Amino acid sequence: MDTGKEITDEALDEAIEVVNKNRRGIPQICDVRREKDPHTAGLEAIATVVSQR
Repeated sequence: MDTGKEITDEALDEAIEVVNKNRRGIPQICDVRREKDPHTAGLEAIATVVSQR
């Protein structure tokens, strides 16, 4: 698929950093879910984790 947008090294580096930042947040979501009174619904946590794949 050609979007007409050039892929630069800078854009690729930025995209990788965004994905890595999101992946680092997944364990935090899981920790919140383990609390006695979690602030995040199970469905929200699953949707967040799955969307990062």
